[in-house]
Order: sequence, then structure tokens, then C-alpha cells
Amino acid sequence: MDDIATSPKPNFTGLSFRDLEYVVAVSDLGSFVAAARHCHVAQPSLSVQVRRIEERLHTPIFERTARGVVTTSAGRAIVEQMRRALAEGRALLALARRPDRAFNGTLRLSAIPTLAPYYFPRLLEPVRDTFPDLELQLGEGGGDDLCAKLMAGDIDAVIMSAPVIHRALDHCPLGGESLLMACPATHPAARANGPDWHELDDASRLLLAEPDCLRNQAIHAAGAPGSAKASPTLDALLYRVASGEGCALVPAFAERLVPGVVYRRSMRVERQRELVIAWRTNTAHRADMHRLAERIATIRP
Repeated sequence: MDDIATSPKPNFTGLSFRDLEYVVAVSDLGSFVAAARHCHVAQPSLSVQVRRIEERLHTPIFERTARGVVTTSAGRAIVEQMRRALAEGRALLALARRPDRAFNGTLRLSAIPTLAPYYFPRLLEPVRDTFPDLELQLGEGGGDDLCAKLMAGDIDAVIMSAPVIHRALDHCPLGGESLLMACPATHPAARANGPDWHELDDASRLLLAEPDCLRNQAIHAAGAPGSAKASPTLDALLYRVASGEGCALVPAFAERLVPGVVYRRSMRVERQRELVIAWRTNTAHRADMHRLAERIATIRP
């Protein structure tokens, strides 16, 4: 019988979570020097260890070039699996650390930019009343970026608008948030019987910059693209309204006393955006997450 050639099997002996962190850092930063700085280790040591990992897996994870480091096609799949392994490892540590306290004492909670600055101030007191010993670490970012961080284990939960399309994430509804039309006080749309959102000319409909779910909702409600000049933040959008440039659709949580701005309900935009809180399906704090969601769901503008 002919001998059957077999490729060497990967050897996981001696492979640690720290090694996984090295590989992920090199892939994310595209540089061994930057990865070593990020991991607080000497660059030669990190380079040697990454090379050993490639040898043990019998797979080149990175291509070393004069311009930096490129993750190979096989390496990309390996890096993503390492991210999942690190997230599972952090969940394991969370189970063992202060098990008698909600979220083991710390919750890293982020929200999308059109929600965080206006929602978090209302959220702090009720959450602290429910979880008095909880250290709350707040952040904000784009929906896709926050979901990626959540799946990687860099944060614990995200408050965002529905839908949540990632199978690795679970979520709980927080209720709907009304959308209001913000108008300059002197604009015809500021009157109770004034033109509605969809009746304004394109130049008068001010929008947020891409990508943003609120921008998409505003365009959908009008059936037209709106002003070509977009604002990077909700604050900037409201200040443009206050200066008389035009009108904008804003979430009710953002309603505040900005001089020169009148808020009214749009008859065409009768509903709202649905808010959810999302977390990893494998979290060790599922019961705590549901308790948190129940408390947050009571918050209204």
C-alpha cells in the first residue's frame, strides 16, 4: 500500500491568550512596532513569538513587506477566530471575578453618537439607583464600529437603533423615540400649520453626514435626498438650524433650549426610531443585562 502524504498538524502546546493578543494587535495595527507598543512588550520578543505561532499553526498569518505587515487571506480567518477566543476568555474571567456583584462591578456601555450625549445624562441616575456598586464606563461610536467592538469583547453593551443583524449579538427593546422637526423660529415650518418635512424643498432639509441611521430615516421620510451639505454631528446640525439654514429631523432626546430653534412633530414622520440594547450572546451577565434593559426602558425624553 502506498504511503499517504499528510501535512503536519497544528500544535497548540504552549499557546496562550497573550499570544493571541499579539497576533490580533499586529493585524489591527499593521505593524510589529506599533503592536509591541500597544501590548507593552519589546518588539523583538513579540516578533519572535508571532513567528513561533505561525510555525505551530503551519500557516503564514502575515506577509512582511518593506512598507509594513499585511494579513494573509488564511491569516484573516485565524485572526477573527482568535478574537472570538479572546472574547470567550474574557467572559470566563468575568465569571470568576466578583461573582456576587452585577456585571462583576464594571459595565462598559456605549451608544451611537445621535443618542449618547442626550441619553446618557438621563440614564446615569436610574442605573446607579438599580446598581449602586456599578462602575459605569461610557463611550460612543458608529453602530458598525460599536458592534465590532462588542463582538471582540472590548465593550459589554451598546445602545443603538434597531435592527441588530449580527447573530453573535442578543438584544432587548428599549421602546421607541419620537422624531421631531427642528426649525428656525422664523421659518414657515415653525408654525403649527406650516409645511411638513416632506413638503420642504431639498435645500431646506438639513441632514447628518453618512453613515448614520437618522440620516437614512430623514431621507426616507422626505422621499428626496435633502441638502448636499451634511453635518458631522447632531449638535452641528442643530446649530445650522438655529442659524436659519433650514430644518432637520432630530430625536426627541436631543430636544433642548437652543436659542432660535422651534421643535414640532412632523405629521408625515408619525413614528419613531426603535431603540435597543445589545450584548454578546455568550455573555456571563445575561440576567444583569435584562435587568438593566428593564430599567433603561423606563427612561423617556
